[in-house]
Amino acid sequence: MFTTLPEGAMVNRLTTPKPADSEQQGARREEAQGEARLYGVGIGPGASDLITLRARDILQRVKILAYPAPPNSSSLARSIAAPHLRGSYIEFPLAMSLDARCFPERKVYEAAARAITAHVRAGRDVAYLCEGDATLYGSFLYLLPYLRGIPIEIVPGVSSPMSGSALWQSALAQGEERFSILPASAPRAQLEQSLVACESAVFMKVGRHFAKICALLKTQGRIQSAYYISHATFPQQRSALLTDLLEASSLDFRAPYFSMIFVPARATSAR
Repeated sequence: MFTTLPEGAMVNRLTTPKPADSEQQGARREEAQGEARLYGVGIGPGASDLITLRARDILQRVKILAYPAPPNSSSLARSIAAPHLRGSYIEFPLAMSLDARCFPERKVYEAAARAITAHVRAGRDVAYLCEGDATLYGSFLYLLPYLRGIPIEIVPGVSSPMSGSALWQSALAQGEERFSILPASAPRAQLEQSLVACESAVFMKVGRHFAKICALLKTQGRIQSAYYISHATFPQQRSALLTDLLEASSLDFRAPYFSMIFVPARATSAR
């Protein structure tokens, strides 16, 4: 069964609520029909004060939260939203690996879709928390195909490429420049084609692909202008010119999962 939790608590099981079994519950459902919905809420890149006003208002109104969480660990998405939560919530984390090779975990999303659908049809709003923006490599996109027959609203959020370029005070694109957002996990040949076709780019979720991206940028002669940012807007954020990072780091440098490499159209330096 779902468990009502105090703020900050976690729940480890995902179950579908029991259907209404009384006339009073049925009346409440009919009254709420057409109003309850699932919100896919982009909660920003990390800093809790970068959440939008609309997202904050929804989080303080709903009483049911869903969010991705690594197995046996706390949810980053929930930790970002935590300062804005009020009272107690019914919560369920979707246990999933950060390893892109494991996506999508079909059984996890199918179970979540069944539970969410039951809640919404019973007249209860649900908020699904997603780091950054829900439509940019967000786990919410994997959930959408399993949802049928319920109202859904996606709430835009500040994404990490925007927060990273703001930190470095560097343009993502201007004028007629072409800008690409590239998954670092893609095959090198595919990334090379994409990089040739644009003036500016950002590689997302660099992690274990750090060496591959650096080698690609060296080959294309674009490493001199590139810069690296990890954990953008978090207290542990780190930023550096990529060449400086390579010079200062050992050969076995490991970039964290939430790291990016920016390739601007023109060289800039952090101000």
